[in-house]
Amino acid sequence: MKKTNFTNPKLVKNWLLVVALMITSFTATQLSAQCQLNADDLIHVILSDDNCTATLTQEMFLSDDGAACTVADHYEFEVRSADGQNILIPMTQNAVLDHTYIGGPYMLIIEAHDAAHNVLNTAMTTFDVADKMPPVITCTPDTVEVKCYQQDTYFPAVADNCDPNVQLIKIDENIWDNNCQIPGYGPDTIRIIDRNFVAIDGSGNVSDTCHKVIRVMRLSPGEFYGDIHFPDDLVKADQNAISCVDADNYKDADGNFDPNKTGWPYLVYNDDHPTPAEIAANDMRDTVILDNHCTFPCNLASTFIDIKVNSCPDCIEKVVRTWTVVENSCQYPERFRLNIQTIEVNDTIDPVVICPESRTITTNTVGDFDPVAAG
Repeated sequence: MKKTNFTNPKLVKNWLLVVALMITSFTATQLSAQCQLNADDLIHVILSDDNCTATLTQEMFLSDDGAACTVADHYEFEVRSADGQNILIPMTQNAVLDHTYIGGPYMLIIEAHDAAHNVLNTAMTTFDVADKMPPVITCTPDTVEVKCYQQDTYFPAVADNCDPNVQLIKIDENIWDNNCQIPGYGPDTIRIIDRNFVAIDGSGNVSDTCHKVIRVMRLSPGEFYGDIHFPDDLVKADQNAISCVDADNYKDADGNFDPNKTGWPYLVYNDDHPTPAEIAANDMRDTVILDNHCTFPCNLASTFIDIKVNSCPDCIEKVVRTWTVVENSCQYPERFRLNIQTIEVNDTIDPVVICPESRTITTNTVGDFDPVAAG
């Protein structure tokens, strides 16, 4: 029998390496057997109702909640795009999804680690992300009062766990104009509206229906007498009179001054929904023209009477227009506003002198000189 000399340092080193590899292989095989990761496919991750997030755990993705990996100390997760090319969340114990991940699918790599952070086993699966929490409309109190200019812009408050831009929809309404015969509703109430709302978030979740009784209120005395404005005078004294050459452009087919050109009365009111640009400019007021199109819900009507002061052949013209703004309500007498607007047309074109050509005459031609022929 051939004897092996174990005192040879080189042989001893090689044998130790073989033994180490055998032990490592045995240990890895044993650990792998003790750490089986049975991952389900295409898991549906639902974001939290509270803060619209989801923290990834092994219970979400392993069919046995990780029971087949008894030696695991913790799990780590890496989220990638569906094709695996882009790492969206690097390998970490604390992988958190938010509303930006709604949709999918995504690829997920799961690693089981021991306490020394060694990887025991790896699994791969796919998942998508959904928000299942519907928006919530603040529907109390049941009855609200709004100004007439807020009738079409009033919406109750709404909140959603994921979507800051929830779509609030008016689904139906019934309207009753107040004739002062409805118990409990005085002349300050223009109309009563029963209106139903729902809210829909970006994931298509629909809120419960919110029913509101809306009391539409008339303008306050301060608004009626202070916030209704009338068109400016167009007069020579203010340097804004209409010139003769433009006069026809300011008139309608009947030859009367068109208020669409010379101005209508208008109401200035508080804007409940200013744009960011308006907020930046400190412009939180809106304007509505009282042009009798009956689209403005404050029951205001404008009428006028024109009196021509003079009309001269050289196009100079002056009209005194008396405006009346009346509020239609069940109160008698109805409130009204009066204002006079003066409209002037002035000849602003300077005269032109046409000089005849120069001629030389002598004493011999005086009797023959004709000034008409000379010009």
